[in-house]
Amino acid sequence: SRPAKRQQPTSRPTSRPVARRTTVKKRTMQPTSTETMLYGYVLERGTRKPIDGATMFFLGQRVKKQVIANEQGQYEVPKLPPGRYRLVIPVPNYKRFQAILRVYRGKKRSVKPGRDRKTKKPIIPIFAGEKQERAWYIRSEGSGLFETVTRERKERREIHRQSLRQEEIKVLPGTQGDPLKVVQNLPGVARTPLNTGFFVVRGSAPDDSRVYLNGHQIPQLYHFGGLTAVLNGDMAKRLDFIPGGFSVAYGRSTGGVIDLQTRKGKDRWHGYLDFDFTDIGLFLEGPLWKGANLIISGRRSHLDAFLGLVLPSDNRAFDLTVAPRYYDAQVKLDWQITKAQSVGIMFYFSDDRLSFLRDEPIGRSNIRGDFNFTTTFYRFQTYWKIAPSKTIEHQLSFDVGLTSTNTNAGAAITVDNANYDFSFRDELRLKPFSFLSFRMGIDTRIRRTELSLRIPNISPPRPEDEPGSGSTSSTLDEYRTIENKQWVMEPAAYFEINWKPVKPLRTITGVRVDYFSRPEQFLINPRFAVSWTVIKPLTLTGSVGLFSQPPSGQEVNPDFGNPLIKSENAIHYTAGLVGRWKCPAALGDICREFTTEFTFYYKHLYDLITSSNQVVIRDGDEVSERLNNQGVGRAYGLEVLIRFPPHKRFFGWLSYTVGRSERQDAPGKEWRLFDYDQTHIFTVLGAYKLGFGFSVSARFRLVSGNPYTPIQGSIYNADTNGYIQIPGKLYSARNPLFHQLDIRLDYELVFPLWKLSFYLDVQNVYNYPNQEGTINNYDFTQTAPLTGLPIFPSLGVKGQF
Repeated sequence: SRPAKRQQPTSRPTSRPVARRTTVKKRTMQPTSTETMLYGYVLERGTRKPIDGATMFFLGQRVKKQVIANEQGQYEVPKLPPGRYRLVIPVPNYKRFQAILRVYRGKKRSVKPGRDRKTKKPIIPIFAGEKQERAWYIRSEGSGLFETVTRERKERREIHRQSLRQEEIKVLPGTQGDPLKVVQNLPGVARTPLNTGFFVVRGSAPDDSRVYLNGHQIPQLYHFGGLTAVLNGDMAKRLDFIPGGFSVAYGRSTGGVIDLQTRKGKDRWHGYLDFDFTDIGLFLEGPLWKGANLIISGRRSHLDAFLGLVLPSDNRAFDLTVAPRYYDAQVKLDWQITKAQSVGIMFYFSDDRLSFLRDEPIGRSNIRGDFNFTTTFYRFQTYWKIAPSKTIEHQLSFDVGLTSTNTNAGAAITVDNANYDFSFRDELRLKPFSFLSFRMGIDTRIRRTELSLRIPNISPPRPEDEPGSGSTSSTLDEYRTIENKQWVMEPAAYFEINWKPVKPLRTITGVRVDYFSRPEQFLINPRFAVSWTVIKPLTLTGSVGLFSQPPSGQEVNPDFGNPLIKSENAIHYTAGLVGRWKCPAALGDICREFTTEFTFYYKHLYDLITSSNQVVIRDGDEVSERLNNQGVGRAYGLEVLIRFPPHKRFFGWLSYTVGRSERQDAPGKEWRLFDYDQTHIFTVLGAYKLGFGFSVSARFRLVSGNPYTPIQGSIYNADTNGYIQIPGKLYSARNPLFHQLDIRLDYELVFPLWKLSFYLDVQNVYNYPNQEGTINNYDFTQTAPLTGLPIFPSLGVKGQF
């Protein structure tokens, strides 16, 4: 039986029951009327989120009443005549809620209402003589994996940009809910060997791409290079990936850009405890005062404790086994002072430590017996944003912190490196007309680097040694100590015009001016992008721009770099076709719409920093040049993306990239493949909600192997009592084709006040031994494949309220 519809006035006798409508306008913990009999909240089961505008039908034999909850989910029910009522709460995207009530006269007392014969559920007693509070919990149809959210499509700031929502970040296999790992499944991003956590975007080197958090560069992406991200993925509001042709607001990069924006805390207290094979995590968020919301998150690994339990007491067989330990934490406070003004602060840090499990020296090498690695960073961010109208917006933000790395390997090597960073961003956006907007700002970064290094004294290479060949005449003499301190200043200013001369056409024209203190350079980078909607739903896109990147601190260090080298530069060209299509009505539970994107790209790289064996005159002395700017490169290809955004039961995408990346290390030398060149990169993934709390997601990857330099033989070196390899042609061979299937299964139990979920994430399901490289014996006469991750199941449990 369905609830009675709202009746319209008719000429029928008024003695028949007519549904009354009562709308709550004010939220309060106390009933607002003396006639109130029942009051409380309508909440989402498991999350306790108020359900705005929930309609409640109280259906009796002679009386029918309708009540509508307010935006806080609170309702009030006037007194009802004694009798039995059926409560029905139908809410879109929620399961239909029903309960049986019996209203008694007088005040609360002990009664035995019994059970309903049809539903077998207990009958809920209500007493008309006093006010009673009760909450009703309704289960969401979207509970479990993700929910469908309708958002207004905002205009992209960049023509070529991929944005990921939190629903897509949290549940994909092999990512552990890390936003940055999800990016590795997008077109243009090469697969990194051995799950290392760097990005190779459109044939650029890993150090050529930048990752930003709220507009400021992140000092470290992953714990131990790729284990898990240093930032909790549940703090992410949106992740934007721009593989090339990015806005003038970003700089100091010739590769791609990843911009991760954190969200504000929710307006109700929420949290969870998460435990899996690698770490345990805690997350808490909620309101502090009106307009102020807090997020606190922390994680600690337990691999060190786990390995200590499973390894035998005689640890000699585990000479190379180490116990990694990491932890991280984030605290974020946002305060919406007024409708037009907000401020916020964020503190986050990470600490990684790696050491041998045994304190006693192992084997013949004291390096193995005493190995420690520690990397720590602290960051503090703050922002102030004001938007007095829709036509003007101003945001000011700071980021300051310390990154410290300490390494010691026995008595042979000691490295202490500290980087003090300060970055400042001030941006103003103006939109005087609907077809014209301006964006201008200042992007400044200041760093101080302090390096203390103790290493074996290695004689410099001879001029006849080929750079990158592996041949060297270096010998170990005595130890030497290097102390280096330097300041680096990198201020920049940018200006951008977003213009729509006609409705289907949009252009973005901008210029960025950078100053690099090491080396001392002024650089001007103009950029242009255009999109033209030829016919709905097809849009043509294109961009061209100049991009510059300063050398790293190590590259300009006079002790092992070249203080005179200049910045690297690149010109990006892109052209694409984007289509937005409606799904067939028969696929209503799977998709509502999908997009197709085809993008051609070409990158010309010049002034690349390459190694050099030349001897030059510097400050009147003959010194080894070590590095110069004689390298050039090119990268080109086609990217294809077919994407189904989250909708009810499903989301997923298919990504394919075919491309080539090449380098020429010096004028006149032969072009060679780039170290991480991958001709074909194919990824298909998806997540599907099965129902009854179960969800499944899967990912399949098929990727060309990385190139490597084959070994043709070796020669014996009597000075070092070892063998020196004779390399073949540089990067002339490839590893075999990589392919891997990952599957994740989620199950969620929903209780009235909290949720309990379990997941099983299995990487490399069919346990294929993908070759990531080769291992050579002592004289380079025999090789064996170095394989990647075997089948790796990970089980986790998460309790949240």
